[in-house]
Amino acid sequence: MESNFNTLIAVLTVGSLVLAILGFGFLNTYLANKLNDLVQNISEEKFKLAFEQLIARYREEWDPKFTELYEEYSKAIKNDRKES
Repeated sequence: MESNFNTLIAVLTVGSLVLAILGFGFLNTYLANKLNDLVQNISEEKFKLAFEQLIARYREEWDPKFTELYEEYSKAIKNDRKES
């Protein structure tokens, strides 16, 4: 009877230890995946922000130039139509 009790305690102890190790492994994997997703999202947001800032800078720089060129083009077209 005592031998069965000791065997049961040993099995429960080993089982609890195995479950704890597996639980920590799954928790570690879960947390690593969450952290990886978080870092990836932050990286994507930083890239998106940097890209938007670059586009805004180019717009500020080039919009007046394109407007000026379009006005010159419109004047040239109007003059060309008048001459025709």
